[in-house]
Amino acid sequence: IASLMLAGVMAVSMLAGCNTASNGGNNGGEGEGEGTTTTGYSVAFGEKVEKLNPTVKGMDNVTFADNANDQAALEDALNNAGAWDVLYGTRNSSIELLDNEQANVVNDFEDAAKLDRYGIANRNNEVFNGTSTINRTTKVGSVYYVDGAVSMDKVLNQVADHLDNFFETLQEDGSITDRDGNEVTYDFDYTISVSAVNKTSDVIDWYNGSVNVIAVTVTRTATAD
Repeated sequence: IASLMLAGVMAVSMLAGCNTASNGGNNGGEGEGEGTTTTGYSVAFGEKVEKLNPTVKGMDNVTFADNANDQAALEDALNNAGAWDVLYGTRNSSIELLDNEQANVVNDFEDAAKLDRYGIANRNNEVFNGTSTINRTTKVGSVYYVDGAVSMDKVLNQVADHLDNFFETLQEDGSITDRDGNEVTYDFDYTISVSAVNKTSDVIDWYNGSVNVIAVTVTRTATAD
């Protein structure tokens, strides 16, 4: 009888422990996973960029991480994509940058992803420059499309090849003069995120092609030194 009672107490204790561990895991997952997804495209993209450009690999202030908000923004933007725009994208074996011809998608993604500028590179072929945004978080991004039959591994290779030279222009810090005439230096950290959506074309009944749409964003966070 004593043995049975002891076994019952141990069983209850184990169940309570499992329940506590489960709750703790869920809470931790929500906190750590906020703003991220598990697609892994960002990490895979970072590996390709760093392989192409050792300069980027040595940047300790650059992180490649998925962003759930970007993914949701891209999915939402594609809801407004014209059917023929999607069909057009299925004919490209190489990535192409979305431009004014796909203005609805571009504008919707720019708004939903809260971009400060559409386009990874500016007119000076740099990701960031100037002093107007040095002391605040700034986010830029570009969206590409390619035939859905092209593997994501090849797609990421193409995007990395297109952008790696821009990433080496990322600054470690920057300085501005405040209203009192004091020079203030800010350290920069960057998060580079890749989101992807596959959209099927249904313009032609007998055609079952699709397009892969890829968004790349760069978020710079400034911290006063």
